[in-house]
Amino acid sequence: MKRYNIYLSLMLLLVFASACNDKFDDPAIANPTAKHSPNMTIADFKAKYWQDAVNYIDTIKEDIVIHGWVTSTDISGNIYKCLYIHDGTAGLSISINQNNLCNKYRLGQDIVIPLKGRYIGKYNGQQQLGYPAWYQKGLTWEATFLPQYMWEAMAELNGQPDFSRVVPMDVTLSEFCQKFDKATLLKYQAQLVRIKGVTFEDAGEVPYAEKESSTNRTIKDDQGNTLTLRNSNYADFRSITLPTGKVDIIGMLGSYSSNTWQLYLRTIDDVKPAE
Repeated sequence: MKRYNIYLSLMLLLVFASACNDKFDDPAIANPTAKHSPNMTIADFKAKYWQDAVNYIDTIKEDIVIHGWVTSTDISGNIYKCLYIHDGTAGLSISINQNNLCNKYRLGQDIVIPLKGRYIGKYNGQQQLGYPAWYQKGLTWEATFLPQYMWEAMAELNGQPDFSRVVPMDVTLSEFCQKFDKATLLKYQAQLVRIKGVTFEDAGEVPYAEKESSTNRTIKDDQGNTLTLRNSNYADFRSITLPTGKVDIIGMLGSYSSNTWQLYLRTIDDVKPAE
């Protein structure tokens, strides 16, 4: 009995000591560091390799290294096999043959990209990093999806994601919606933008997208300017009815065939009642 009491006392002492120790070692967090250092801005890189053609492909021959913070997410299913980055000078879209990019490339993640030997071009007017593909109908080359292994070999994560870097550019429809000159396309393509005080055509009557296919919806401002909102039928918000009243919208801005601007929502949270 005496031995049992000693054993019980020791056990209680250990439990008490453990309970009092509220300081635990935090698990180590991997902090990736890029091997290369950026030597050119996205704005300068895009301008250097710009061509006015609707479709083209070009090989990057110089030792150019860019970086950018991730501004897009495919978590809702509305953005498909595409990643958008921004470095404070311009945005850039990257076409990648990979789903669920948001699992590795989170909002605010810094990515450093050495570009020598890679490809830049356009797909239906949208300038992007990609991979060569022959467009038979147009009898020309264009930029399509980068193979996943190729993208992962060139993308260098740098540090931890920082959401404070993801700041949309406030714009009005009149700034760009009827303009397709080189300067405007370079400035606004692949930008994360916020457009305030617009309304939906067919508000309260139709969903964001039809069940059978991706769907164009139209937003407009008080001056009558309009912009196409492109919604995937695979988006998790597809069946939600377009909201009524004025809204503020955030999204990724792109162009189609160099004569149509399109906006892509990242999630349904990108649409809010106007402030």
